[in-house]
Amino acid sequence: MTVRCDNYQFPSQLDRMKRFEKPLKNFETKELHGLSFGRLEGEKDDKLDDSFFPTNSIVKLFQGKFNYVLSPKGGGKSAVFRALKDNLIRLPKNFFDYEKYSIVGVNQAFGFDSNYLQLDKFKETTNRKSYTMAWAVYILGELIKDIKKNYSDKPNYSEFLMKIKKIGDFKEQFQLYNIFDFINKLSVGLSFNVGGQPIEVTPKIKWAAKKEPLILNEIFSTVNDYYKSNNLTALILIDRLDNFVRKESYHIQKNYIQGLIDCIEELSTLSNISPLLFIRTDLFYAFDIDFEYDKLKERVQELNWQDGETLNFIIYRLLANKYIQENYSEYFRYIINEGFKGGHRHHFEKERSVWRKLMFWKKDNSGRLDLKRTIDYTIAEKYIRLFFPEFIDEGVAGKKEFCNWIFDNLEDANNFVNPRLLIYFFNELIKAQIDCNNRLRMNAPKEIVVLAQPSYYHFGIFSQEIFPEVYKRVQNDELRNIHKILKDKEFQTVFKDINERTIKRNTFSFGDVNIKKLNIEKDKYERLLKYLNLLGYIKEVDKQTYQVPKLFQFRMTLQTMD
Repeated sequence: MTVRCDNYQFPSQLDRMKRFEKPLKNFETKELHGLSFGRLEGEKDDKLDDSFFPTNSIVKLFQGKFNYVLSPKGGGKSAVFRALKDNLIRLPKNFFDYEKYSIVGVNQAFGFDSNYLQLDKFKETTNRKSYTMAWAVYILGELIKDIKKNYSDKPNYSEFLMKIKKIGDFKEQFQLYNIFDFINKLSVGLSFNVGGQPIEVTPKIKWAAKKEPLILNEIFSTVNDYYKSNNLTALILIDRLDNFVRKESYHIQKNYIQGLIDCIEELSTLSNISPLLFIRTDLFYAFDIDFEYDKLKERVQELNWQDGETLNFIIYRLLANKYIQENYSEYFRYIINEGFKGGHRHHFEKERSVWRKLMFWKKDNSGRLDLKRTIDYTIAEKYIRLFFPEFIDEGVAGKKEFCNWIFDNLEDANNFVNPRLLIYFFNELIKAQIDCNNRLRMNAPKEIVVLAQPSYYHFGIFSQEIFPEVYKRVQNDELRNIHKILKDKEFQTVFKDINERTIKRNTFSFGDVNIKKLNIEKDKYERLLKYLNLLGYIKEVDKQTYQVPKLFQFRMTLQTMD
């Protein structure tokens, strides 16, 4: 079966490129069954080892001292967490040198299958100071555990043990929710100074012999000095916080996050202990957390993706497939070589996978790495055309070039194309095409013939007919995700009202929603709109006028669409 494309006038610089001389192998349709863009959870993504690349915002993360990494749900936080923890970061040593860090991962405490999670232990009366203290004790235990496990061979280890002996092996006896049970068993008070203000917790049981309280700041200083004397920085990676608090009340969520941030702020003053919290953007901003933002903002890094980096993401996921890398990576290198002739530098760096991953880099006058255009947008677009349609037919609206269609249809209100959404969309596209091929049965080709256009090659792997059905399913699932995140019944009711209003038009006004009829107070309605903005569902384009992107202009159903 030969698949033909419409004629298209390409940019003149592409027309001048030389023809790729080596014949390309036709694409075997059975290979679709083995093609995957990965798993939706970064911690479990089996494609991450072969496809992780540092975006500009990730590179910036290693060029300064940051304590907070923000992104929307599915925006790449857990992928960066895992990349750091599993040694997947591929940057020159002057930007990130693993040998200088001891990486302490804190994410198991937030899994629903973990013994740390006993929701009945949390009470509305628990205040932020108790959570701050609990976090301090927990993180201190993780650091001592790291030293005992990984750095007991250092010459000053015995001296270190002597200094911390009074707290013993308390880590094994402590869990995040039982600070009061813990100090009663320890029969000693705890003190932790945060921003110069002391937080103290004392046991309910009074012992005849008065014991000197443990001052956590002194123990942290001892731990910090041990890392410093051994030329190490403890990089504490904290992830999956949203999994832990998502079913809790607003009050508990706020205090829990507030306590952690209070703890991080105190630890960030230490020279060789560097806490790094990966947290959803909406959780960070939506709770009116009490902090001095002017002091904090320089240590906050938001993960974002430029258009070229989003196309890179698609290419790297394609090249993580063994069949594609063996048969079409040489064509990819050809496109790169042709596109970057004329002064652009590039090099291949050998990695764990059998193919050699490309990393483009150049230095400005300050010596900083510049990955704003990891692969030029136009070059990336040309390789993507090998596998995906040149255009998407939008009916009466005409045709739209495929990469433009991706951005127009998958961007949220903050102009962000979520990596997890891309994985989901392309995986669904692959499944839909396999189903389509199965329906064709005898008429389905065993291989797709490669066609040569004026300056590129193209397979007709994906049928136009599958795009509308896949896109509708993706739209509905994204709306259902927002509905689930909102949790509050009044929020969900108003959200459904807004959804109905914006199916055929992309804007609504503050007053369009009858809040009296929906039985929601004005201040709570305003809080919802702020939250929906953080989630990328809406953007205020004029005073009290909000725009909804195309991704969410679909009538939501709470049932899964087949």
